[in-house]
Amino acid sequence: MLSCLRNAVVGIAMIALNQNAWAAPQKNDQLKIFWSTLNKLEMENTISFQLRFSEVEPSGERNSKTGFFKLRKHPFDFYYRQDSPQKGLELLYVEGVNNNKVLIHRNSFPWISFSLDPLGNIMLRESRHPIFEAGYWYLVEVVKHITTVNKQASVTYEGEELCLEKQCFRFLVDNPSYRLEHYRTKKGETLYSIAKSQHLFLYTLRMLNPNVDPSCIPDLTMLTIPSDYARKMYVFIDKKELIPIKIEIYSDHGLLEEMEFTNVTQEVMLSPYDFSRDNTTYSF
Repeated sequence: MLSCLRNAVVGIAMIALNQNAWAAPQKNDQLKIFWSTLNKLEMENTISFQLRFSEVEPSGERNSKTGFFKLRKHPFDFYYRQDSPQKGLELLYVEGVNNNKVLIHRNSFPWISFSLDPLGNIMLRESRHPIFEAGYWYLVEVVKHITTVNKQASVTYEGEELCLEKQCFRFLVDNPSYRLEHYRTKKGETLYSIAKSQHLFLYTLRMLNPNVDPSCIPDLTMLTIPSDYARKMYVFIDKKELIPIKIEIYSDHGLLEEMEFTNVTQEVMLSPYDFSRDNTTYSF
């Protein structure tokens, strides 16, 4: 009798061990998918996509924009057409052309095109993100930075979930060491240069330092800055296409913004005509 009990206990233990041994590789396999997806995005040079971008204000109000993007990483070229709320608004930036300014057509009176500094105050008031952060590339940099420099940061696979009518892998990039710090500026620094060098969210810098001119900061100015880009991020990767189709960004106070990508074409064939003001499908 005792022998039978021992055999039963051993059998149950072996089944449990086998189940755990099976589960662990599955979890690791999903994390491999996460990192291989990011690595692939980082290596690509061109992309086009439709984006629904939702901003959450400190009041809790949510503002959304939808539009179409064409992007080239090197040299950096950028085209954007907004579908809502300002239908027909177009932006065009071509590295080394137009004095490195953004050509803008608002599709409204006075019906002319004009140019602005992409890092100037007017452009930065209109958008939380500089045009140079469009798409996936900067977010890939941010995730890698967070998980490299912070020992407490982690990436966790949280299972499958239906997202934008597609089955997705859901990942949490958790950064419990996120905090606010003091930073004394150096000569020639701007809020953008600080954000870029430290992989921060420019919008958060602006909100934490509302009385600072983003493009002209006196030396030795004391700023309040976050330690990292975000407190946490959720990344939803399309199970079939293996590309992020939804990304949520959180501060320590809650959701900051949400990005939903559709009609994503990686390594799309883009010609100089795609980034020309003479393109007959554009309104410049």
